Formats: sequence, C-alpha cells, structure tokens
Amino acid sequence: MIDKIKSNWENIITFLRDDCELSPVSFNTWIKPMIPTSIEKDSRGNFTLIITVPSMPFKTYVTKKYSLYLAVAIEEITLIKCNVVFKEKNEQESQKIPKKLIDNKRHPVNNLKLLSANLNPAYTFDTFVVGKSNDLAHATAVAVAESPGSQNPGEHYNPFFIYGGVGLGKTHLMHSIAHYILEHNPDANILYVSSEKFLNEYIDALKNSNLAEYRAKYRNVDVLLIDDIQFIGGKDAIQEELFHTFNALYEQKK
Repeated sequence: MIDKIKSNWENIITFLRDDCELSPVSFNTWIKPMIPTSIEKDSRGNFTLIITVPSMPFKTYVTKKYSLYLAVAIEEITLIKCNVVFKEKNEQESQKIPKKLIDNKRHPVNNLKLLSANLNPAYTFDTFVVGKSNDLAHATAVAVAESPGSQNPGEHYNPFFIYGGVGLGKTHLMHSIAHYILEHNPDANILYVSSEKFLNEYIDALKNSNLAEYRAKYRNVDVLLIDDIQFIGGKDAIQEELFHTFNALYEQKK
C-alpha cells in the first residue's frame, strides 16, 4: 500500500497543488519537502499515512493547512482512504547534517550579546501575536530559526524575505529569529542592521578605501538580518555588494 502511494506521489501532490490553487512558492515550500514514509493500521482497520517533514513549525502549519486536502488527493489518485499524520525527521537523520548552528537547549543570552547584534530584547517569538494574517510568516520564521544555514532543513528559506505593510511585525520576526538562535547557541555571530546602515557604511568604506574591513564585518557572521531592504532598490552598487555578501555567506553554509 505504501509502495502504491510512493509511486504515485508526484501525481498526488500535483492534484493537491491544483485543488488548493497553490502558487509555485507555496508548493515548493510546504508540499515538496513532504516524504511519505509508512502506513499504519489500527484495530478498527483504519489506515494512517505517516509523512516526514523537516521541523515542528512545518508540521504544525501543514497539519492545519493541508492534511485534509492531502487525504482527499491520495484517495482520488490511488483509491486508498487514509488519515494523514505528519512527523518530524528523527534525531538520527538530523545528525547527518554537516553543520548545525543550534542545539536543543535554551541558554540565557548575555545583554552585551544583544547589544552587539543590535537586537531588541522585547522582540521574541514568545511575545509575537500570531493570527490568520501572519501564521505563515511566523511558521516559516520559526523554521528558519530552528535550522539556519544552507546545509540544514531551513535551507528551503535561505534567503528568507518578509514582505508586508508597516506595523505588521516584520522587524519583530527578524529579531525573534536572532533571539532564538542565540538562546540555543550563545556563540553564534549574529548581526542585525537596517538597509540604511548597510548602505551608509558601504559609502564610508568607499570614501576611506576600507572595503576589506566592511566586507569582513558582514561576510564573517553566522546570521545576517537586514531590515527595510526595499530602500536599496534602484541603487545598483549596493545591490551588487549585497549580492556578493549573500553569496559569500551561502558558500560558507550560513
């Protein structure tokens, strides 16, 4: 039975994509990472399909959003009627990741560390109010925080771009990601800056012939968060600098 589902998996998720009218981004972010693993049968003869997903926030989001639609798609394509349950990748699979920036324990964060990273201590996931309008952004932000870097499950969201109106919590989510990482790895080198500061420091570096120091500052961090990135639109030189900065970090699995 599981073999039938696995062999028809592409048809199943394609049906789901069309049925839910998913955008390519939503499909690649939330559906593609799903892996059908096994089928269990209870004492009443009911079947449950176990699907592996990258993380707990991923599991929480897709359970609420797609479990019923996925069950319909499976029955439509394979004629197999089953419930759908999502489970995180087990610990053994997580250990295969070459580099893990965070561990599973929470550590107190030194105030000096927050200051050096330019973080607001009030902006954490615990204080973020989740609603229908931002649950996707929140779930993705938690997934990024749990496994940042380009060789971790969070690589699906690297880079992570948050778009929304003024006062909707974009900055709060960015700070929350940094706080979470620092709580689980106090030694992480995190830098949060505004796009204005990123630009002004670049201009100063050009004037003072000090680009090497500028690039070292931004390309030797573990996590770089830039707020109000839209303000560098139309500024070709700083856009190119940001592009090379991102590539440098990505190649370091950051």
